[in-house]
Formats: sequence, C-alpha cells, structure tokens
Amino acid sequence: PFCGPGCTQRPWHLQGQYSTNLFTARAVEIISQHNLSSRLFLYLAYQGVHAPRQAPAAYVEPYEKGIADPVRRTFAGMISALDEGIGNVTAALAARDMFADT
Repeated sequence: PFCGPGCTQRPWHLQGQYSTNLFTARAVEIISQHNLSSRLFLYLAYQGVHAPRQAPAAYVEPYEKGIADPVRRTFAGMISALDEGIGNVTAALAARDMFADT
C-alpha cells in the first residue's frame, strides 16, 4: 500500500531499460527528495544477478579480454551494474548526510 502509485507495474516508456539502473535512479530520487525531518525506510531489492542473464553492453565489454566464457562475462557485467548502482545510492545518502544513520 505504501510503495507508490503503480509501483507494481513498469510504465511502457521504461520497457527495455535495465532494471538495475531503473531501481537505482528511483532510489536516488527518493533519497534526494526525502524530508530530512522524518525517518526514511528504503527497501531496495535489486533483481541484478538473477535471471535473465542480461546486462547492457557497456557493463559487459570491459570483461571481453579477461573472461572467455560469455555467460561468466555477462554475469560480471551484471555485478558491475549492481556495484555502480549501490555506489550511486550510497553517494546520494552521503550527499544528504544520511549515510551514517541508515
């Protein structure tokens, strides 16, 4: 009931975008707009590293020379996207002086 309007359905204009990046962008937006006079509970359940085994090429390409197996290479790209997302969320928390009390 408190997840927001239409939270269980992805808008059509977002179809085809990588969910890790969408989840990160929304979490950063929530943190950036949060009223600091009240507490924030943010449950961020990434889908990254679960099926389907897909990642944007920009995350997979850095591993082309170091990982021969394409499945493992894609998985490494998924982990990189997830790592970047968590970094962006923690940076947003730090920018709002919320990181030390989460």
